[in-house]
Order: sequence, then structure tokens, then C-alpha cells
Amino acid sequence: MKIGDFVPQIILLGPTGAQRMLSEQRVAGHPLVIMAFRRPGLAAIGQELDKLRELAPRFAEADSIVVALTQATPAENAALMATRKLPFEIWSDPTGVLLDGFGIGRDDKSWAVAVVDPNGRLEAQLKPGSGRPAVQALTLAKRLHEATRPELIKAQAPILLIPDVFDAAMCRRLIDFWDGGRKRINEVAVQGLHDTTYESDARERIKRRADVLIDEADPLNLEIRDLFLKRVVPEMDKAFQCPIKSYQTLRIGCYEASNAGAFGPHRDEVGDPRDPRLFAVSINLNDDFTGCELNFPEYGRQVYRPPAGGAAVFSCKLLHEVYPVRTGRRFTLLTFIH
Repeated sequence: MKIGDFVPQIILLGPTGAQRMLSEQRVAGHPLVIMAFRRPGLAAIGQELDKLRELAPRFAEADSIVVALTQATPAENAALMATRKLPFEIWSDPTGVLLDGFGIGRDDKSWAVAVVDPNGRLEAQLKPGSGRPAVQALTLAKRLHEATRPELIKAQAPILLIPDVFDAAMCRRLIDFWDGGRKRINEVAVQGLHDTTYESDARERIKRRADVLIDEADPLNLEIRDLFLKRVVPEMDKAFQCPIKSYQTLRIGCYEASNAGAFGPHRDEVGDPRDPRLFAVSINLNDDFTGCELNFPEYGRQVYRPPAGGAAVFSCKLLHEVYPVRTGRRFTLLTFIH
């Protein structure tokens, strides 16, 4: 697993032998701290368990859940909980698949503390030698807990926001790809009888954006496909319960302040009705701009702006617009899901 990936949802065993999962209702929706090791023989493992026990009240204050994960039997885990007087459970991963995912070696000396965000994504893997893993885990858990506040939402568009689809390095690579690519200026989709063509909006009446396409055979497209499968498709399945078949050719778009780059109100539902566009995906690649927010005027005046690397996913039937960029340049990766 890499940082930002969803942690696999496999059946684990609690200390009584009952089946447990990280996505179960008692666990999901909280920052999750997992102390992962094969067996408890190493003294450093016992010391880290003791530190997590000591910090347990502070994890509780951050609405966070702590568990340990081993490949020992449930009875052995229950005995370890009693011996060390642990206020949290130790779960068993009988096949070791999840421990493998956390990078735990096959010996009894390998261990790590993983932090998982409330939506099940891997936030950090803290290993020996990286400082004080339990203390670092508490800092991360508090940050995850405080990232949002209880707020009364009176109106919003039916869209899905997904953070951290791309890391900073991938965002930079895509911006560099745009810099070196052939620009397609102000292209808008035009519906034909059975297909879609693209024409330039020469008068800039609705769209001011320069795009560079990523060829489907380009290795970069394959990397993005793999990230979509790991980080976008699972969220779409959970939120929309809609099977995903494919996506259209990827575009990297740039809105520039020099011409007040924008995209006026429009819908994205053009294309062959036998294979319609279902969802639009827009992933911001940078933060150093102002303006250029996304709005869905049928649902109000509120605006949306995912952080760099974050995606907005929404139905192609929704009327939406991109406000003019005021300063800087906004780079975004765009595609449509079928």
C-alpha cells in the first residue's frame, strides 16, 4: 500500500474469535491507529504497545480508535491484551495479507504504526527509526479529527469530493506534461448523430482554456488509470453504486488569468447515447491561483475548489460553470466516466 490508497477490507478476527473489519460501523468514520506486527516477542513492540496504552485517553479525545494487528491466534492476542493491560483490542490477520500491505516483514522483528483516515485511506506508515511512532500517530490523528467541524449544510450540489488522488510529484509531472504538449485552445464538444466532435470556441464565448491530451498508449495514462482504480473508482462505487466501464481520453487543462480563463454554464452529457458520459472528473493540480472555482447554479451560489491532487466527481447532467481565474494559472486533469 502507498499513502493515499484505501486499506483493503478483509475479514479479521477479534480477541474472542469474532469476525471484524476495518470498515465496520464501530470503526469507520474515525481516525484509526493500527499497531502492526507478526508476533509480540520483540521488546520494542511491547514498549510501543505500552506507549499506546499510555496515550489512549488522548486518542479518545481525538475521537480516534486504536487497535493492534498480528498474525497470532485470537487466544494469544487476548492473553497479550491481559498481560499488558491494554485498553484497546488486538485483532488477528490469519493470512497476513493486511500485514503484508503495511510492509511488515515475515520475521518477528518487523513492526509499524499505521494511521488510517476516517474514510479508510492510508495516511501514514510510521516505522522504527522514524522518531516516536505512537506520539506521531497521535499528532496525525488529532489533525485528521480537527480537519472538519460540525457544520449545518443548508444546500449543496450532489457531487463527490475525493482528496489526495494524486500526490505532489504526480501533479508536478502532469503540469510539466502540459508545458511540453500541443495545446488545443478553447475546444468544446459538439454532439453529432452518433459521436462527439471537438471545435474551437474561437470567440471565447463560453470557454477559455488550453488543453493537452494524454494519449491512451502513453505510460502516464496507465499510471493514472491505476490511481483511478485505487482511489476514485472505490469512492464512486460507494457513493453512486454505479458500475464503471472506462474513461475518455485524459486532458490536462490550464485556465490563465491573462485571458480570465473560465468555462461558462454547460452540461457534459454530449456523446453517443448508446454509450453515454455518466460522470465528469476534475482533479486540481495546483493551489497557487485565485478564482476559478466550480459552481453548480441549479443548487445555489456556493463554490467548490478541491485542494491540489483532489478530485471533484459529478453527474454529466448537472449544469455547472468554472468562474474566471483572477490570478495565476489553474491546472486540472479532466475526463469523463462511462
